[in-house]
Parts: sequence; structure tokens; C-alpha cells
Amino acid sequence: MILEVKNLIKEYIQGDDLTRVLDDVNLSVTNGEFIIITGRSGSGKTTLLNIMAGLTFPSSGKVLFSGQDIFSLTDKELSAYRNSKIGFIPQVSSVLSNLTVLDNVRLPFFLMKRQGDPTGEAVKILGMLGIEKLMEKSPKRLSGGQLKRVAIARAMINKPDFILADEPTSDLDDQTAMEIIKVFTELAVNGTGIIMITHDLETLGHANKQYNLIGGHLT
Repeated sequence: MILEVKNLIKEYIQGDDLTRVLDDVNLSVTNGEFIIITGRSGSGKTTLLNIMAGLTFPSSGKVLFSGQDIFSLTDKELSAYRNSKIGFIPQVSSVLSNLTVLDNVRLPFFLMKRQGDPTGEAVKILGMLGIEKLMEKSPKRLSGGQLKRVAIARAMINKPDFILADEPTSDLDDQTAMEIIKVFTELAVNGTGIIMITHDLETLGHANKQYNLIGGHLT
């Protein structure tokens, strides 16, 4: 599988001004690659990730999943892409406080009809992330690092081809951050493509490729 961004442009109208956040961005990621994208705050990193996830439409350009432009899909097909082909980890916690850790992780499994054992798979992933003992806990009782791991587990539950992670190590201590990077590295070794946005320069050496977003251009 391959996830490609081609000639991507994203513009916003702010008052009387037209601001181009992304300017002719091109990127190609294959299964098993670990890609890191850096850049200053406001440089468009999150916008790029949201477009790759199909959450935001570009002004022009394409996002291709194995040759298919995701923005040519129907709403139902685009939802299936987000649910099955990618795992998305937003910067701001989206863990649901009214569900247990286990139910948060299993939730994406039930959004589409599919075969399998979501409980067994969720327990396995939580064990991989070292938080299986928290599965019956409320997210309200978890630390920031534990909440990040729940979000990662939820992104992994449907065995996506690619994981898109927006600042997954932000606000974490060095040890916890490196543990999360280790998980991503292992996922990449086993064939999952990882696209991660970060300000944490210590993580750069773990990626196959590093890009910098400056002035709307990816270099």
C-alpha cells in the first residue's frame, strides 16, 4: 500500500486576506516507513495530517491511497477509509470519559460491520502498550501519558495500513515518549506506515525519513 500527497494546496480566507497554509506539497509513504514531519507552530502540519486523514478538504491537489483519490470517494467510502485504512491520533485527547479504557479502544471496531474479536485484540494491544491493567478504569483517572497510549491503542484496533499521529509525545516525560516511539518503530517493522508530527527533536533518529514544513513547503 502507498499513501501519496500530490500538489496539495490549502488556502484559508481570513478577513480580506487569502492565506496559503500548504503550497504544492508532495509526499509519498509506503507500508513499513516511519516518517516524521517537523515545523514551527502554525506551519500547517496539523492541516496536512487532517487532509491525509480525509477530515479536511484541500483547496486543490490530491491524496491518493493506493492510487485512489480519497476525495473522489462517497461519504460512506471516505468513512470506511478513515475507519479501516488509517488510524488517527489527534493532538488533543479525544478519549471518551464516559467509557472505560477497554470500551474506548474497542469503539472503532463497532463503527463498521466486520468479523473478529475486538475484546481479545484490544487486550492484546493494551498489553503491548503496558496499560492492560487499566482496561476497566475511567479515563478521568489516567495520566496524560496513559491517555496518549489509549489513543494509540484505539488507532491500532482495526489494524490500519497507516497511522497518522499528531504530536503523540507532547507533554510526556522522556521515558514515556521513548516508549511510544518504540511502539511506532515496532509497528513500522511489522508493516504499518507511520506519519508523525512532532516538535520533539530527540525522536528524529528513529524515523526512516524526516521532513520540515516551512512557509507551506515540505522539504
